[in-house]
Amino acid sequence: MIPGMNMNRHRIPAVLAVLVTFISCAGNGSDGQPNPYEDPVFLASLPWPTAAWTVEPPGDHGMDPGILSGAGEYAGEPQRYTQGVVIVRHNVIVAEWYFGDADMDSVAISWSIAKSFSSALVGIAIGEGSISGVESPMTEFFPEWAGTDKADMTLGHVLSMTSGLDWDEGYEDDPTGSDVIRILIYEPDAVAYVAGLELAHEPGSHWAYSSGDSMLLSGVLEQATGMRAAEYAEQVLFSPIGMEPVEWDSDPSGHTLTYCCLETSSRQFAKFGLLYLRQGKWDDTQVVPAEWVDESTQPSQEHYAGYGYQWWLYTPDDPDFAGCSKLPADLFMALGHHTQFIFVIPSLDLVIVRNGVPMVSPDDWNDCDFLAPILESIISE
Repeated sequence: MIPGMNMNRHRIPAVLAVLVTFISCAGNGSDGQPNPYEDPVFLASLPWPTAAWTVEPPGDHGMDPGILSGAGEYAGEPQRYTQGVVIVRHNVIVAEWYFGDADMDSVAISWSIAKSFSSALVGIAIGEGSISGVESPMTEFFPEWAGTDKADMTLGHVLSMTSGLDWDEGYEDDPTGSDVIRILIYEPDAVAYVAGLELAHEPGSHWAYSSGDSMLLSGVLEQATGMRAAEYAEQVLFSPIGMEPVEWDSDPSGHTLTYCCLETSSRQFAKFGLLYLRQGKWDDTQVVPAEWVDESTQPSQEHYAGYGYQWWLYTPDDPDFAGCSKLPADLFMALGHHTQFIFVIPSLDLVIVRNGVPMVSPDDWNDCDFLAPILESIISE
């Protein structure tokens, strides 16, 4: 038996009975109808993987195993350099595949997936009252900006990547000119470096993907909580959901790299996806405020509908999903370089994690081709 596996066959009929009742009444939740997976009766019937994941056959959770296996076959092609895939439905792992020397405990690199964790920490701090809200002026956290052209910048601008700071992401096209490479390798104090940048645009007037904006959240959380972001995360996020071990890198000055570099296993990343699938609630504890889960996974500004507060959102015109069929509109994602991702689809009660081999980009990865057998495997419950 696989470690952590708990078949618990007596629970399955009850779970499916609840699902049949509510799906027949409420629809699938992706067309404005109530989501059956949010019903408290259904939720109370589920196990929680705080100590260990439950692993059960996909057929027990409304998924055809033969069709679903196509996702593993696709991800496992050598040219796709996949380390691990974990698929969660109804709070249990219904499929997982590991390749090469990797297994369920292998550490995976997340890169920018860490941004979504940083967003969660901001939401928790707001819920605790340590931060008043997204309209908080950034001068509360960087008082040296008072009286400058940055004085009108809010926390919401930073979270939505509309700070207007003169930042060059471009590490793929021009590594030597990239600010990402500079703060990752050369700058002893990444927060101070980003805080010292000039404005290229008025705050709120322009959207541009910026790891610099995300790095500012490290300073925000330190000022608001009195702790480094990684320490705060251990206390209010990792420990409550049993997410361990986790390594989150810091710069030489000790600032957590809130834009990057949180490392754990694919199974542990799936816990974070499940937390957001469950509206920030873990078992009987509201870890992330439900209001923040909703707010951070909605379009955050008027310039680009595909971005919330450090979360990516599905949009029909997204070229990465061109050709996808049956892809629910409520999909939101934590994404990282080299095709690291956590996909969350509330209307299908799905979390999908893919981690790649460190420092290698897949030669021909296509999200639609990977997702197609997963979506097609879902049968009537």
